[in-house]
Amino acid sequence: MTRKHSNRTLKRQLIYLFGGLLTAILTLNLFVFVVTFYIVEDRVSEQRLRHVLDITAVNYIAGFEGSIAVDALVTVYDDYKLLPKVIQQKVEPGWTGTLEEGVQGSHKYLMLARKFSSERGPLLLYIVEDQRLTASTGTMKGAVAYPAIIYSVLFLSLGLVCTVLLANRISAPFNKLTETLSTEPAGSYEEISVTSQSLEQTKLMDALNKYRGRVVEAIQREKAFSRYLSHELRTPLTALSGIADLLQISNSPQNIEKQRKRLIKVHGKINDISDTLLKLVRHDLNSSSTLIDEAFIEEALSDFRHLGANDKLSLFTDLPHPVPVNAPPTVLRILMGNMIRNALEHTEAGTITVQVTSESLSIIDTGNGPEEPKHSSEGYGLGLLMVHDICQQFGWSFSLESREDVRGCVAKVTF
Repeated sequence: MTRKHSNRTLKRQLIYLFGGLLTAILTLNLFVFVVTFYIVEDRVSEQRLRHVLDITAVNYIAGFEGSIAVDALVTVYDDYKLLPKVIQQKVEPGWTGTLEEGVQGSHKYLMLARKFSSERGPLLLYIVEDQRLTASTGTMKGAVAYPAIIYSVLFLSLGLVCTVLLANRISAPFNKLTETLSTEPAGSYEEISVTSQSLEQTKLMDALNKYRGRVVEAIQREKAFSRYLSHELRTPLTALSGIADLLQISNSPQNIEKQRKRLIKVHGKINDISDTLLKLVRHDLNSSSTLIDEAFIEEALSDFRHLGANDKLSLFTDLPHPVPVNAPPTVLRILMGNMIRNALEHTEAGTITVQVTSESLSIIDTGNGPEEPKHSSEGYGLGLLMVHDICQQFGWSFSLESREDVRGCVAKVTF
């Protein structure tokens, strides 16, 4: 699914939104004002004629007949036939109500027809006003409308200025954020610090920094996986090289079958190590139980006996009884193997003992001690780092301390 992106800036969108909304409100306000002006004008004229007709009706109730000119523009009639012709064309005899109609030359009429009671019976009276002078002229209407229009234009201009200022204020942190992200060095994932002017912007910055943190963690996990994998595959790859050498030396069926079984075993070990390390860096290790017994320890030591195969260095085990540990077997092999490898790095002569109890796993050596290593290497440091990561994920503790009163150190994992 292709996502469409807008080319309009946030500032422009805010100006369009608030500017359009402000224009619509002012236009509606001006329209309501003008309509109200005309409605009020008509209602005032109608109310005035109704009042005049009530006063004049007294004369007709008393017996007067004909028309009465109230002033030069207002006339009262008691007979339909006396009405101006333009009015007669618009209403029927007996009609009552209000009529604003008719243009005869420059004449515009407003008429009100009402019934009254008298001794002679029902009395229908008409009052007609020629609105040439009473109605608002164009000049009068302009005098009222122009200030309203000018007010609306000024208010709209002020509103647009405020909208631009508001849009600048809202978009400034986003522009600053864009500038910061576009100018930072490649591969930099440091926390972004941009001054926020609202709670929403603060939340956005926090979410972005948390996302960058997750990216950094993912990159670190991938780097750790590569380092751990290259570190742990050294021993299986060395075994593969040895198998290849043995196959070149002897082509006997017994040797080939023996090396084939070793290849299968090494292949399975490589798969287990790769899968376990991938889960380790992703913090996705399960908590299956493994029984540490003599066979388990001997298998872990078998990869290192050739390194300590001399008269000066011996490998021992101290296991009073089998111990169940809540961790996958490959994890424990990696853990134990790196602790043994660390001991071999420090011990040229003496003993290395693997001691397992229900509370802990210890590798005890008689070497130089943790503060006086024979030499430094990346593999040495990386191995202990891997041990530390495993302990963190399983809630264990790891310590590396010198032995008291004797030469050597103790690497200990407490379950």
